Amino acid sequence: RNAFAGATASLLLFFSPSTANAQTVVYSTFGPGGSYAGWDQPVGNGLANPFGAFWSQAAGFVYAGATVLRLSGVSFPVRYQDVGPREFDASFWQGSSMNGAVLLESWSGVTGPDGLFVLPSQNAPLLLPGTMYWLSLSGSLNYWAWYTNDQGLTSDNSPMASSFQGAPWVTTDFIHAPAFEVTGTDVVPEPSTIALLATGLAGLAAKRRARRQG
Repeated sequence: RNAFAGATASLLLFFSPSTANAQTVVYSTFGPGGSYAGWDQPVGNGLANPFGAFWSQAAGFVYAGATVLRLSGVSFPVRYQDVGPREFDASFWQGSSMNGAVLLESWSGVTGPDGLFVLPSQNAPLLLPGTMYWLSLSGSLNYWAWYTNDQGLTSDNSPMASSFQGAPWVTTDFIHAPAFEVTGTDVVPEPSTIALLATGLAGLAAKRRARRQG
């Protein structure tokens, strides 16, 4: 009885709403208070961090946490540099490099004024400790600039890759890594999982009762 009660209490504590959905910063190149630098900071080729006009840019990071999380969202600052539709696409990938990476989430037709974009996750894919992830920004006929960080972080801290018109991704050495942040939430088990665990506990209790009666 004591073992069953203890297991039940642990189960209820684990699924307590107070411990669920706690948001965690998985990775960030923002400074204190969410600060970042300008859009015109020089990079390896002397330009800003451009994407669009069939160019795609991606910034990578390794999730250094110890627990599995679900993607909550991504945020990054960009500036429009062209004429025409103010739209771009964003995507989130898993892989040791962008070549062969697995697409986990995408946001199409993102639009808005210059500055910080905050994109919530709809798929909530799992984020695994020690795994490499990538945030990619791309456009079609227009140019955007990805604001850089103000913490002195370079491509050594956040690997960068670029692709033109769907060609293989090429690693790029940026003097300034772009500014972005990835957030995650606790993994909340599906109702079917909770029901399965509850059934298991009930079976354990029944078995203990039958053993005592026998």
